[in-house]
Amino acid sequence: MGKALVINGLVVTNPLTTVTIADSPTEVALRKYLLANSTINTTEQESLTNLVESLIDANVWSKVKYFYPLLGGQLSDMILDVVDPTTEDIISNAGTTGLSVLNRCLVANNRINTYANIGTRAKSLDPTKLGFILAGNWFGTTYQHNSNGQAFMFRKSNNFGLEISTSTTVYAFPQFRCNGTDVSDSSNTQSYLNRLVFGNAKDGVCYLYWENVLKAYNNVDLSGFDISTAQSYGVLCNNRAVDYQYNFAALTEGLTNEEWTTVLYPAINTFLQAVGKRPL
Repeated sequence: MGKALVINGLVVTNPLTTVTIADSPTEVALRKYLLANSTINTTEQESLTNLVESLIDANVWSKVKYFYPLLGGQLSDMILDVVDPTTEDIISNAGTTGLSVLNRCLVANNRINTYANIGTRAKSLDPTKLGFILAGNWFGTTYQHNSNGQAFMFRKSNNFGLEISTSTTVYAFPQFRCNGTDVSDSSNTQSYLNRLVFGNAKDGVCYLYWENVLKAYNNVDLSGFDISTAQSYGVLCNNRAVDYQYNFAALTEGLTNEEWTTVLYPAINTFLQAVGKRPL
């Protein structure tokens, strides 16, 4: 422990400097979330702090609009948004029917496509530069998931968002649905159950990444897709009585593909490994 010299009656009228102790940007970013999450454990908190700090240091945190690390031991904590849990309006508006916590993981079982009012924060999202991130084990204990599971899906006459596509075989695959244009790679990946997927809209093109590898892309016109007038949306759904395990979810705005491959992907991957939700 350090020691200080105290001289009784001494008054310093012209100090050399004034020291102000302030919270770091990471502490500020996490304050509301950590106050709201009563069941997060030490490992989870340290891992989340490292993740957010790395995104702040790389100057991409401002591009994260909704951030769900899915941590804690109870459902109310598991679904909290880090960006601002007090104004979160996606999962909270859609409700939690079909969601549960098992071994500190979020599970969806027979969770139908949710219908809810689009919230104030969500209405301001710009679909022409919106990104969808999802990590999880989307097959439960079998491969027989021949029904769409919607991670994030805003719906009008056409849909915009990530889903697990319906398949007539014994596997299904992630698909980025972009206002009438489907961007997907239907490679048979039965042995690869735990996935980290990114769908990104940028400069008139929609891109689909599996991990940090670009799997598909297509030119897409999203200028007429107004999220504020979307009819409904789905979030963390699976539509059948089989467990889907979700480990992480987020929405970004204006993120570049390079920022995904060099910053967010490695940071999220490290985070998921640190909290035991991804193989090393």
